[in-house]
Parts: sequence; structure tokens; C-alpha cells
Amino acid sequence: MNILRNIFVLFRRYGSAMFLNMAGLVLAFCAFVLIMSRVQYENSFDKFHPAHENIFRVDQSDNTVFRSIFPPGFAEAVIRSSPHIEAGTVYCPFVGQEYMLVKDSLGQKHGFKFEVNLVSEGFFDVFGMELVEGSRDALSSPDCLVLPESTARKMFGNEAAIGKSIEIASASGFLNETDWKVGAVYKDLPENSQIRNNVFAPLPDFFLQNFRASNFLCYLRLDDKANASAVAAGFNAVFDFEAHPWLSDIELVPLEDVYFMEENSDGNIFRNGSRSQMLILVAIAVLILLTGTFNFTNFYTAMVPVRLRSINTRKVFGASVLRLRLELIAETVLLSLFACALSWLVLCLGFSVAADARLILFCLAVAVLSGLLAGVYPGIYATSFQPALVLKGNYGLTSAGKRLKNVLLGVQYAVSGALLVFVAVIFLQNRLLSRYNTGFDKDRIAVVELTPDMIADKGEWLRQELRQFSEVEDVAYAMEMVGGKDTYCTEGIDWQGNTLSTYWIYCSNNFLDVMGIDVVDGQNFTESENPGIIMSMSARRDYGIRTGKLPDKQVDVIGFTEDVRFSSLRKDNVPICFVPVPIGNGYFSVAYIRLKAGFDAMMAVSHISETIAGIDPAFPFEVRFYDGILDDLYRKELDFRNVIFLFSLLAVVLSLTGIFAMVMFDTQYKRREIAVRKVFGASVADIVGRGNKAYVLMATVSFLVSAPLAWWTANVWLETFTVRIHVAWWIFLSVFVLLLLLTVAVVTLRFFKAASALPENGLRCE
Repeated sequence: MNILRNIFVLFRRYGSAMFLNMAGLVLAFCAFVLIMSRVQYENSFDKFHPAHENIFRVDQSDNTVFRSIFPPGFAEAVIRSSPHIEAGTVYCPFVGQEYMLVKDSLGQKHGFKFEVNLVSEGFFDVFGMELVEGSRDALSSPDCLVLPESTARKMFGNEAAIGKSIEIASASGFLNETDWKVGAVYKDLPENSQIRNNVFAPLPDFFLQNFRASNFLCYLRLDDKANASAVAAGFNAVFDFEAHPWLSDIELVPLEDVYFMEENSDGNIFRNGSRSQMLILVAIAVLILLTGTFNFTNFYTAMVPVRLRSINTRKVFGASVLRLRLELIAETVLLSLFACALSWLVLCLGFSVAADARLILFCLAVAVLSGLLAGVYPGIYATSFQPALVLKGNYGLTSAGKRLKNVLLGVQYAVSGALLVFVAVIFLQNRLLSRYNTGFDKDRIAVVELTPDMIADKGEWLRQELRQFSEVEDVAYAMEMVGGKDTYCTEGIDWQGNTLSTYWIYCSNNFLDVMGIDVVDGQNFTESENPGIIMSMSARRDYGIRTGKLPDKQVDVIGFTEDVRFSSLRKDNVPICFVPVPIGNGYFSVAYIRLKAGFDAMMAVSHISETIAGIDPAFPFEVRFYDGILDDLYRKELDFRNVIFLFSLLAVVLSLTGIFAMVMFDTQYKRREIAVRKVFGASVADIVGRGNKAYVLMATVSFLVSAPLAWWTANVWLETFTVRIHVAWWIFLSVFVLLLLLTVAVVTLRFFKAASALPENGLRCE
């Protein structure tokens, strides 16, 4: 077959150039497939549930602080309000991790920590979860837990989990019982869901009468999504809002829309994604694939002169122009399909990318389109000459061919420059995230999550034991792990006619000292029973709060700390209230261990672990430091940076590959010109400089064209942060210089080799 034979000849005669172009196209398809698989993952969020289009989350339309979170009694009233509601569930995402104990066949206890959610009976009916063991009625039993299959296997191995006993050793106010049994096991849900693979416990009936505790969500499944507005309007018309003035009208939000609403960026309550980031990734995928495609277009265009003899010979012997063009185009289509298939093989074997049939078909269609795009112009151009040219030798590109080559290389330069600017901005912003002054000594703090009972009973003992270790200065406790999420216990404060949203951190009275947070006005906590509260400086600076009594809270403000930030830079900094509570009150679940300067991390972790194990050998704990906690807080940004960096590097490599191939052919076609110049006295430096001139000009023009787009894209991305860098001019200059240096290096390498050859070899080349 002519097509396969021609491809084989190209690999044999121009192996280096063909290999570089194929490698570039395979890498481009790898990037494209990876990005599109991520896009498919995000676009299909919560669309796997049966009748997913009819599942809605209930929101309060006029409430911005607790828009989706409200009392369980209010949620229950919504569920019972309309015949169009086929099922509804009240869902609590705030229980957190619970310490669970199970016994093996030898009576040995094994400890686990799993996230627990409270749900009402309609939970399975709303989400249509598939049960592996047990009954869908399990949530109606007050002592039954429902486990995901993965958790059941961790706890009980391959044994049947139904009826197995579980002791919840850290029972909180949400879970009053300690002795539970497994009532059902459900098949693990896909990760692209707002419903996590957590342990579910039945919501006690008395909660459903509560109209004050705003800790719950409400999900509904309607008979038809078209009835959503009618259901909301019907409820709003009959509910007695005057009796509950802190609540507001409801609206129903499609569950599949929640992911892109970007409500809670740390993902602790709702998983979320950025549509703008997704569109940026799609644009990058398309641009990188176009860059790889343009390499092939340039390569095949540059190959036209050396293939004219064979093409025109076939014309003389009767081959039609249409057939020749189709064969040439078919070559690039086959090579593109091969590159796409090879990329899938690489990703499936090396990166465990799922081979989704729809995505594979889509990528194959894109591969065909890419092959057509790469082959149409060279195919038409190569067959546009008269057969008489068969008697002549090889020809360089025409002016039109050279213009096309320059335009395509210019696009590659522009893509590379824009991506490099963008990745530089992302790197600098991420550096700001990691180095931003949070107002506490994150470099000297070890954090361990325990249980409220452990700290209430053994907190003072643990503090004294750890302080005996030379590496430990002191130990404090708090209700939450600060610095690792975007939202904390929230309280509204009425001040001078305004309601301020503040975070309340319940902590031991030495918490500020342990965390290295300075009190800059007023006084620090003392050992007195009701010392008052201390607020962060933003409360005084931004809202005018002073020391003294907060009228609506009946508590004294005794001081102000320096500015402290416990949330990410994605959110506005909310004033913080530090509220001291005695260690024995059972409020605390997190220990903060202040280590001495220059501490040995391994020794510190070893001693902390040994001491905590003395409290409960079965308890599964982890000693964490703030570098890891902040990495988790900014995980999405770090992952996005790594992806953009990888694809920017790929775009640059593809551009350099294209330049290398074009310079190789340029020097091949200019061998006689170079030889003549040397005969007339041109030096190697003159020839190399002349060869660089066109490519430097192309790189300069292309970068100037791409710079405004790069600036705009970077600023759009930076708008997701409340604290952000300035996109400075030196970023563009640095990227431009880097591109020029890489270009000059590649061009100089090839032209130096051509200019160093003997002139007589060049004069005999034709």
C-alpha cells in the first residue's frame, strides 16, 4: 500500500525528524487526553446518581452566611411540604472523624478513625445507593451504622460486616451511643460526588424538631425537575417565617450544579471546582495539540521539495491529483491516529487513566481532525506543480510555503510564551501562599488530632509528660485544627447596627503563647475562670471594636492579637475571637505542641507518638506539621501549578522540536548559499548570526502578540484570591529572554554545523 510504504520511507530517510515530530505529537495527545479526562470527571460531577437530574439541594435565597446550612426542623418541614417531593433527607456534614473500635476473633481491639455523617431515613431513596450487604431500612434503627464497602473491608477484612459490633470511643453530642452494629454496607460512590464515602449514622428523631441548630443540609428528589420552582414557591407561601425570623425563603439548586458554584473553597463541606480553571485547561489542551499538529504541518510542508520527483513521476504515469492528495493526507491522519493510540497506551499503563469509551471515541475523532489539519495544505501544495518539474532537482519552499511555516512556528512560540508567563505567575502566587505571614509560628508547631474524651481526661497529663521532653516547650488545645481549612465555628456579632461574621476558636488559655500569637493591645488570658475573649486586630481596625463588653454576647473583650489568618488567601480574612475554655470541659479535640527552635523532627515525632500511645495503644493518630497542613489547604492550587508547569514545558519542547526540524531543513536547502558565502569570505559567526536573525525576529513578534493574552489570563486566575501578586513587567521580560536563549541555542547548533562544513561539499549538493 502506497500510504504505509511512504511512511516507512520517511522514517528510513528522515528518521530523526520523523521521530521528533512523532514524539511531540504523542506527548501532545498525552496532555490532551489527561486534560480531557479531568474535564470529563468534573463535568460529570454527581451525574451518576439514578434520576440525578431530579435531585436538588435546598438553599435559603436571602441568607449568605448559612445559605445551605440550616436547622434540621426547617429541613424536615421542607421535605413534608409537597407531593412532588418523592424523597428527602436531612444531612449533617459536621460530625467529623470518630474514633471507632472493633474486636478481632481473638478479642484484640483495633482502632480506626472515619468521617461520620448523620442522615435521616430518606437518604438512600434520594441518592439511590447500591447496597452490598444489609437492608435499606438500617437507617431507621437507632443503633445501626451504614458503612461504605471500602471501610467495611478495612475494619473486618473479607468477613461479612452485617451485625458486627462497633464501639464509638469518641462519642460526641451528635452520637450519644457508644455501642453500634453494622446495619448495611453500600457500594463505594465515585469520587466526583458531593456525597463522600463516609460512615452514615441515623439522625435521632428529636433533632427533627429543632429550629435553632444550623448544622444541617437538605436534599430532595422530585418527581420531575420542572417542578422545582413550584415546590419552593409553595413552601415559601405557607411556612411561618414570622415565627422563625432567622430563616428565609428557599430555592432549589440542582445537585449537579453545586460543584461549579465555588461556595466553600477548602472543600470541607462541598467539593467544588472552578469553571474558569477548567476552561483554561481546555484551552491549553487544544493549544498544545495544535502545537504538535503544526509541527507535522511544517514538517510535511518542508518535505514537499524532496518528494516532488516521486509525486510528479506518478503524475506522468497517470495518477490523479485527487488520489495523490488523499494519500498524502491519509499519511498524516494515520500518523495522528497512531500517536493518539500510543498516548492512550502510555496513560493507561503509566498513569492509570480509565479507558472510557466515550472519551476514547472523542479523542480518536480529534486525532482524525488533527491529521486532516496537518496534511491538507502540504497535500494540496505538493500536487500543485506541473509534471515537467520531474526533470529538475529538489526545490526549496516557495514564498507561500515559507510564510505558512513562519506563521505556524509563530503560533507555537506564542503558545509557549503565554504558558510560560502563566506558569511563572502561578509559581509566584503559590510562593506567596506558602510564605504569607499567617500571624502564628507555623514552623514550630506539631499538631495531633485526638478525641474530646482523651483530652478531657488526659489533657493535663499529656501536657506535663510532653513538657519533660527537651524538644517540647508547651502544649495547648483547641476545638478545631486551625490553619487547615477556610471555615470555622462562625458567630455573628451585633456592633453599632451591623452584624459582623466572626470565627470563634475555643481553646485552652495558653493557646496564644503556644502558637506564638502576640497580644498587641490589652492583656493575655490568665488562669481566672472567666477571663473574657481576645480578638484579632482586624476587628478593631476594620470595625472599630474596642476592649470592653460585647453587648449582644455578654462577654468582655480583654485584648487584641496581631493580625492572624487561619483561612486560605482565597477568602477574605474574618475577625477571630479566641475563647478560653478549661481543658476538662470536653470541648477540645486537637493538641498543639510547641517545639523548641532547631528541634529534631524525627525525635520529636517519636516521643510524641510514644506518649500518646500510652493513653490508648489502639488509637490511630498522626503527628502533623504545618508545611503538610498548608499543602493540603492549597492542594488544588499546587496541583494546578504542577499541571500547568508540565504542559508549559511540553509546549516549549514541542516548539523547540519544530524549530529544530525547520532549521535542519533550512540548512539543508541553504547548503549552496552557505558555501558561496564562505567562498566570498563570510565567517562562521556571520553565517550563524544571519541564520539566527529570522528566528529571533519570529520569536520577538510572536511573544509580543501573546503577551496581552497571557496578562489577561493570569489576572483572571488571580481574581480567585483575596491576596495576590502583581503581574510585573519583569515576568514577561524573563520569559522572553528564556525563549530567545533556547531559540538561539537550537539555531546556532545547526547553523554552526552547516557553516563548519567544507564549501566544496555545499557547491556539489545539487
